[in-house]
Amino acid sequence: MLAATALLLAALPVGSAHAAGPPVITKVSPLKVEVGQTLTIKGRNFRPGAYKNTVAFKRSRKPAVFVKVPTATRTQLTLPVPDKLLPYLQDAKGKAGVYQFRLRVLAKRFGPAF
Repeated sequence: MLAATALLLAALPVGSAHAAGPPVITKVSPLKVEVGQTLTIKGRNFRPGAYKNTVAFKRSRKPAVFVKVPTATRTQLTLPVPDKLLPYLQDAKGKAGVYQFRLRVLAKRFGPAF
């Protein structure tokens, strides 16, 4: 199983007139998923359209895994949890387990740091 978590991030000031800011994650569901299941990320400032956003999955002391998002609106991303996360779901002895990943979205620019 894969446990994904996201931080609630501060919104842009009300009435800001500048261009859309970086992508912000406000909710991830379900919080516990397995490889192959669908992950839904809600927030704002995503780029609508297929494969225009990238989600970075980051586990502590491991490199980030980048995944293109097949379905996106300005406020929601929907993607299957990819097989390329499998090597990061094992401990040093090769035993599978449940691990937390931090998520970050790349649209036109990266969202706030992991």
